[in-house]
Amino acid sequence: KSLNYYLNKAYIFTLFPAIICLLSIHFYSSEFMNLLFKTTIGSTLAKKVSLLFIFYYLQIISSSILQAIGQVKIILINSFLSNLSRLTFILVLPFFPTININSILYAVVISIIISAIYLVINVFNKTKFNININEFISLTFLVIISYFTFELFIYFKLNFIISLLIVLIFNGLGFIKL
Repeated sequence: KSLNYYLNKAYIFTLFPAIICLLSIHFYSSEFMNLLFKTTIGSTLAKKVSLLFIFYYLQIISSSILQAIGQVKIILINSFLSNLSRLTFILVLPFFPTININSILYAVVISIIISAIYLVINVFNKTKFNININEFISLTFLVIISYFTFELFIYFKLNFIISLLIVLIFNGLGFIKL
């Protein structure tokens, strides 16, 4: 029981802040690019792929859990297969005319998704992990509210720093309840 509790907390404490960051990048990609790099080049691409990087966070926490329970061989196999699939996608995808220029990005994203799914399945199998439904519903509810709050702030053209602070405070209060 206690392992299940800590696994739930590990996933929640990793995914919740990650989702808020990814939603922020999704809605304010131009503003972040301008703030960090003084240009908005790449902001449309960042907006398109930002939400897919939730799989990256799943991959990180899952490999940490597997390493903690001594399943390093699974991580090594996953790393090998992930890199092999990434190289394969990098070599194959440029031949598709619609993907052409974005082939490296697609290769990285696809390999991260495959790797994350493989690692999460292994965590579930090796630990007999059961998701706490109440925490999952609460997290989903907070994410949905955050999404629509960002949509509302964009609609009313609220300054992105103020809207980020409001969403962070609101989610911080919700996070305390989790």
